[in-house]
Amino acid sequence: SQSGWSRLRGWAPNSEIGKSELKLLSLTGFNTTVPGGEDFSVQNGTLNHGYRLTKKGLEVLDSGLKSYFDLWGDNGAVVQKAKLLSGPHRMNTLAEATKLLARIIEMRVKDIHDHASRTISATGRINLLNSKEKSARNHMELVVQMRETMSSLESIFAVTTSSPTTPEPLSQDCV
Repeated sequence: SQSGWSRLRGWAPNSEIGKSELKLLSLTGFNTTVPGGEDFSVQNGTLNHGYRLTKKGLEVLDSGLKSYFDLWGDNGAVVQKAKLLSGPHRMNTLAEATKLLARIIEMRVKDIHDHASRTISATGRINLLNSKEKSARNHMELVVQMRETMSSLESIFAVTTSSPTTPEPLSQDCV
């Protein structure tokens, strides 16, 4: 894997984390279809060679996104879209999105840990000023923002599940 980051390589073909993030974005209402029905790829300009979303890729998801980090956080685009979910499957969608985000965070934390272990083994210490460790710091910040997103999704889900429901009308047998 390039520079030691396995699943953190964004949306690389066959990347479990990329597929999971794409599914999460789809569940929460983002457009995940590239014009022409293609997948996100380097060839169509939606991913760069590091398998990260390009400006074009962000525009496919939502024209208001300026950065991948805009998706995450307690007031990020994922939370804003989740608040707009409606319909009979809203609770199931929110539950599935929350579980999926928990799995994504778990995978990212594992990659950060694995990468840090390799870095410590190779150098004897971590230098957060070198480029690889700046990348690690960015990934740690992303995990923090994803955890904020998950907390907000859980709050939306809690409000949804505790909302009063209209009582069923009494049957004629009870009258």
